[in-house]
This record gives sequence, C-alpha cells and structure tokens, in this order.
Amino acid sequence: MVTLHRASTQRQELSAKQVARFQRVVAACQGSFLPEFETIEDLATDHHPTCTELVAELRDSLTNRRVEASLVLAGAYLRTGESGLAIAVLEPATTDRPQRKDLADRLATAYRGADREAEAKALEARYS
Repeated sequence: MVTLHRASTQRQELSAKQVARFQRVVAACQGSFLPEFETIEDLATDHHPTCTELVAELRDSLTNRRVEASLVLAGAYLRTGESGLAIAVLEPATTDRPQRKDLADRLATAYRGADREAEAKALEARYS
C-alpha cells in the first residue's frame, strides 16, 4: 500500500500495470482487518485486553489507505470512461467514510457517467 500511495501522490496518469495493481490491492483489502481480533485477545488475555486500541488505530489507518486507493483507481476509471468500474470501487469507499464529501462528489460524477442521474442527485442532496 505504501508503494501505491507514493504512485498516487505523484499526480500522474496511472499506467495499465499500476491500475491493475491498485485493483488487486483494493479488492484484497475489503472488509475489516483482523475481524476476530477482540474475541481472540479476550480469550488469550483472560478478559484483560492489551492491544485493542492499537488494532483499532491500525484498522482506521488501513481503511483510510484503502479509501485513498479507491479514489485513485476511480479517477483512472473515470478518465477512460469506465464509470461502472468507478462506481464499484467508490460505493464501498463512501460506505467506509460517509462523512467525506469528496468521495460523494466523485461517486456522483461516476453515476452521471453511467446515466444514473437520479442516484447522483440523491447523493448530492445528502451532502447539501
């Protein structure tokens, strides 16, 4: 993810190889990181958790990175007219970070590119 983050901050067009790499990373990183951690930690520490905050911070950081990678990937899709693919990566990102208007704006753009004006307007109305 760090390598992809560097590639995304250079503000250049992504190569086909980079797009494929972003696709793999975004797909592999969906969902919660270590979803069973609290249960296992509770058992291992006899109900005296020691790393819960650390794992929560790590989950939050990974979610932020995944969302940023999704934005970069969606941008590449939108530049090539692949609005449906952009929507597929932006919808989960918007669910992960519903407070981010920039995600909603990009998703609305993708909806419009896919002739889904009603969904774009409904999304914009939520952020007005």
